[in-house]
Amino acid sequence: MGRHRGRPPTVSNMPISLRQFLFLIATDQRQGFLANILKAFLWLLSWAYYLGLSCILLGYRAGLFRKHKLPRPVISVGNITWGGVGKTPFVIWLVEKLKAQNLKPVILTRGYRAQNSHGEKISDEAKMLEDVLKDVPVLVGKNRAASARQFLKTQRADVFILDDGFQHWRLYRDMDIVLIDTTNPWGNQQLLPRGILREPLSSLRRAQAVILTKTDLGQENIAPIKNCLIELCTTNSYHSAIGKEKVNNKISSNLLVAETVHKAVSLEDIRNASTLELSSLKNKRIASLCSIGNPKSFEATLKNLGAQVIKSFVFMDHHTYTNDEIEEIVQECLKENISTIVTTQKDAVKLACLADIFNERINIFCLHIDISFVQREDEFLERIQHIIRP
Repeated sequence: MGRHRGRPPTVSNMPISLRQFLFLIATDQRQGFLANILKAFLWLLSWAYYLGLSCILLGYRAGLFRKHKLPRPVISVGNITWGGVGKTPFVIWLVEKLKAQNLKPVILTRGYRAQNSHGEKISDEAKMLEDVLKDVPVLVGKNRAASARQFLKTQRADVFILDDGFQHWRLYRDMDIVLIDTTNPWGNQQLLPRGILREPLSSLRRAQAVILTKTDLGQENIAPIKNCLIELCTTNSYHSAIGKEKVNNKISSNLLVAETVHKAVSLEDIRNASTLELSSLKNKRIASLCSIGNPKSFEATLKNLGAQVIKSFVFMDHHTYTNDEIEEIVQECLKENISTIVTTQKDAVKLACLADIFNERINIFCLHIDISFVQREDEFLERIQHIIRP
């Protein structure tokens, strides 16, 4: 299966942080003697992570740790890797479908919080969900069961959507949906922190539905991913990516595997919320700016729209932008005669308060993305409907 290697998460001529450097080591984007020593150290940490993870899961299976069950159905949307699978657009798609059936969904999210330039603690993903789904409650908090119960004391909910919930074992869910990015499904097939896997691949046995994302960009990996899932479905043991332990919990034979694509729908000026046609990017010299888990797919989307991506400014996922960083980005663009910067919806949330720093000769747009099913959409929605209205 092909491995996806994105650009290093750095801005031109700017030093990288220790976190960024370790990410480059963990994802095999740095080579050499020192890199190999650090990889060996990270591999040992991965074993410690695996042992801790195994103890937690064993505790839940043995009933030592309590699982909280809500009085409403819970649908978890998560992933088995760190970042970049397209989870937020999928949550938006799912919520819109539920609303179309006259249901009231409520989103539960931990809300990864970063401090912006004004010292405020914000969650970029939660803020994006609130901006797009204006009439849908987004409950942010580490204890998602408590958040849901508190909400139900005064308001109604038909179903809770557990955002980034595959590893949130303390809350019982009626359906586990796992998203897999076909452009980079497993990384280097190592657990954190040596790779990007949050759990061994054998953990996919817990899922009732697997959604393959960005299948137009990762077509060569679709068949290997499905072969892996077939092996999980049809064998009583599976060798995980780390170690050679055997897992005896056979995955349900009715696992639904669906394919989706990310579709660009519009451009929005983050200064005044005006919109532009996507055709305005055709043959235009631009710079891309993002701090997401899979920046390479964002750049590929821009190129597929006909844009000439002259420079790519890539930061770590959930990065908090500073005034100095934006000023340097503007200067580099002006040197290259670039008048347009395109960013993601998630990044636009954090850049809105810095919009005035962009030189008046630089336009800053965010690209709006929708998710679209290639096949099995109706079957997937039928399963959702059965859970909510059995």
